[in-house]
Amino acid sequence: MKCFFFHNGLGGAPGTYAEYTVVQEDYLALKPENLTMPEAAAVPVALITAWEALIDRGDLRRGQSVLIHAGAGGVGHIAIQLAHLFNARVATTISSPQKAEFVRSLGADLAIDYTRQDFGEAALNWTDGLGVRLVLDTVGGETFCKSFAATRMYGSVVTLLSTTCDIAYTNIARLRNLSIGYVQITTPLYFGLHPARVAQTRILERGAKLIEQGLLKVHVDQVLPLDQAAEAHRRIEAGHTHGKIVLQIV
Repeated sequence: MKCFFFHNGLGGAPGTYAEYTVVQEDYLALKPENLTMPEAAAVPVALITAWEALIDRGDLRRGQSVLIHAGAGGVGHIAIQLAHLFNARVATTISSPQKAEFVRSLGADLAIDYTRQDFGEAALNWTDGLGVRLVLDTVGGETFCKSFAATRMYGSVVTLLSTTCDIAYTNIARLRNLSIGYVQITTPLYFGLHPARVAQTRILERGAKLIEQGLLKVHVDQVLPLDQAAEAHRRIEAGHTHGKIVLQIV
């Protein structure tokens, strides 16, 4: 029996840059049979983050419009597929024609090259001036702050980062009555919140079914050996990956 799980060394738990670790059985989900172990390793963080951001915090409903920043990234490429499964209209930001092609293959309706055009203007044009109902920010900084103007009245912006904005931006959010949400999936681990960790395992179980049905795919850009961990982090920080990078421990 092969399992996968989310377990990253916070709150006294052992880390996973190791050949073996100990995980409470409540936090284990059966690995999708159609995934290799490296592919399965790429799923938990991206899936739980995207699910909590879009569905739990963002309250995504069928047919709504959503803007997902960095759609070709680890979280972004999963988020696009989840939103597509909800029959949402999906816009996403990218930085190259190759990434545009990649995100469209996942179900994105609009790929915005932020190096060539203002994503806020593009989102407004795409929604007839209304703005999207939900923004998922995986970038932070100015991208988070500028997302307020791309969001419709009473919409939501969910971010994965800790970011502050100038008052000019926060005034836009206030005048539009936006709901601002934060997602930090390590909180249950850090504080030992058992029910929340079980809830995250349920997300993995739902995701596993979608993967086995061919409705959700994880894209592994590269598999590197453990002794190249530093290089893996450099590539992630450079932002040139499509999907996830996996470290092969054994």
